[in-house]
Amino acid sequence: MSKQIEISDEAYQTLTEFHGDVNAFVEKIAAEAREVAAVQVGIDAYQAGDHRPLEEFGKDLQQRFGINTPDA
Repeated sequence: MSKQIEISDEAYQTLTEFHGDVNAFVEKIAAEAREVAAVQVGIDAYQAGDHRPLEEFGKDLQQRFGINTPDA
């Protein structure tokens, strides 16, 4: 989904001066915003108690993918 934003000619000129391709710059900012939002989802889940010990997670991965590790 593409959204249109309107900026003044002066703002467009300034963006062009500092960042070159304005469309590429705006897409870069949008991508960074999506990354920040994804990280926030993880933080919120952790704070809500949606996590488990790393050892338990590792054992589940080993079982799922048939990974055999020597006992320590």
